[in-house]
Amino acid sequence: MRMSSSEPVDLRLRVVAESIRLFAAQGYESTTVDQIAEAAGVSRRTLFRQFRSKEDVIFADHEALLDSVAAQLADSVGDPYESVCAAAESVFAHFRPSSSGSSASATSSLRSALNTL
Repeated sequence: MRMSSSEPVDLRLRVVAESIRLFAAQGYESTTVDQIAEAAGVSRRTLFRQFRSKEDVIFADHEALLDSVAAQLADSVGDPYESVCAAAESVFAHFRPSSSGSSASATSSLRSALNTL
């Protein structure tokens, strides 16, 4: 049975969401890959097909974020200090929950980043 094109993204989102929940509850070091896989409802093998390591789970969209910041800096004009501050703010905004307290915008950003991988 073939996965639809959205299934790998949905699986990755589920794994990332569960890993963040577990890291918040018990700490990064205390959370095992097996616990993440179980919480996400996947096997350890499936988890490692999608992510190379536990670190990759938490930084699933890291490359896309770096590319976005690099493009923002490359396109910037004016004061370099202001450009760097604006780029840093975009990184902080990426990880900050939306003003409504929901993680919908973070999930949307992660979904977009994962679709580009």
